[in-house]
Amino acid sequence: MKSQIVWLFGVVLILTALGIGIWLFPDADSTSQLVLSGVIEGRMIKVGSRLGGRIAEVDVAEGQWVKAGTRLVRFEAGRLLAERNRAAARVREAAVRLRELQRGSRPEEIEMARAKAEAARQELEKLRAGWRAQEIARARAALAAAEADWRNAQANYERLAQLYENDDISRQTLDEAERRVKVARARVRSAREQLSLLQEGFRAEEVAAAEQRYRAALAYQQLVEAGPRPEAIDRARAQLAQARAELAALDADLAETEVKAPLDCLVDVLDVRPGDLIAPGAPVAILVDPSHLWVRVFIPEPKLGWVHIGQEVTVTVDAYPGRTFRGRIEWISQRAEFTPRNVQTPEERIKQVFAAKVALENEGRWLHIGMPADVHIELASSDTNQ
Repeated sequence: MKSQIVWLFGVVLILTALGIGIWLFPDADSTSQLVLSGVIEGRMIKVGSRLGGRIAEVDVAEGQWVKAGTRLVRFEAGRLLAERNRAAARVREAAVRLRELQRGSRPEEIEMARAKAEAARQELEKLRAGWRAQEIARARAALAAAEADWRNAQANYERLAQLYENDDISRQTLDEAERRVKVARARVRSAREQLSLLQEGFRAEEVAAAEQRYRAALAYQQLVEAGPRPEAIDRARAQLAQARAELAALDADLAETEVKAPLDCLVDVLDVRPGDLIAPGAPVAILVDPSHLWVRVFIPEPKLGWVHIGQEVTVTVDAYPGRTFRGRIEWISQRAEFTPRNVQTPEERIKQVFAAKVALENEGRWLHIGMPADVHIELASSDTNQ
């Protein structure tokens, strides 16, 4: 009887110790692994054109995997191409102009300028010196010859007129003789005017005009020999830089006529067709980055000491029973959240949670955005996280 009492007393002590342990450490056995639920999230990329416009081609389809740089959509670019060609022509023209200025005047240009200046100088000296005596003598001789021709023509006409009255010649012959008289008289008049001009010399305004032409030719010669001024070269260089900037801006606009994938990704949404008009900046496709998926979970405050950033975890999803995926705790919020948020009593404060982000390894692309997932966290000793 006494032994039974001792045995019962021992059982009571054991049960009491277990109860105290459970009361003091309610999660001692159940907290070796923490299971948190969430939904798989991912990076959604909206792509479009800064310029917009009318769609010419759609090169991919929804659900298609594409490499970085793959063209998704092309916009019409006829007007931009024409503007780009004109801008390229302006760049070439400005570059040629700058090279010409930097090389300076060509030898043939210098020789031509010198020849023009020399011709203008000789003309001016001739006007200043007046006509030479030999030229005046030649003019007088020309006048005398013209007068002699005129007298001979007049005498011949008078003789033929007598013959015509006697009906010895035709009227046509007489008319021809009269024409020769008129021609000879005109030559006499021209020779007299030429002699008069030579005797009078050049007028002052003619000399002044020749002086002005000579000064202009000499200034042009000096300008050509000196070559372009530095400010002209600087201006040409600035014009070339401006033309290149305009061309670069058009090249940037042309690049906006093609929407390309920024990385290896999945085309999730692509609801456009050729001919559609798209507003500037409006997205034409939504892409998913399969290499950057995560699950957002909420860690209860009492468990926070057993969890740390960088900790490896296991993830399961309903879509693949029995399969596990690797993950890593990437971020833990520094601020607690409450359930509900406005409860601050000591009894409910245990329901505080901290948001955490679990990055997933998605080899084979099994995981997709929107899948429910369970995150299994092996709880380490809180001492290891101090």
